Amino acid sequence: MGPDGVSGWTLRECREQLVDPICDVINSSLMEGKVPKEWKRPNIRPIYKGGK
Repeated sequence: MGPDGVSGWTLRECREQLVDPICDVINSSLMEGKVPKEWKRPNIRPIYKGGK
């Protein structure tokens, strides 16, 4: 599961249906010079490596 709650398996199975809409969003973002505010939200999680 990714941070969005969608499994990698689901994305692989639906890739043909998802590629055009995702391409459209990215291309329009590049042409307008803007990114959706959801893309700016950090998704940072600390990784415990042991020790103190």
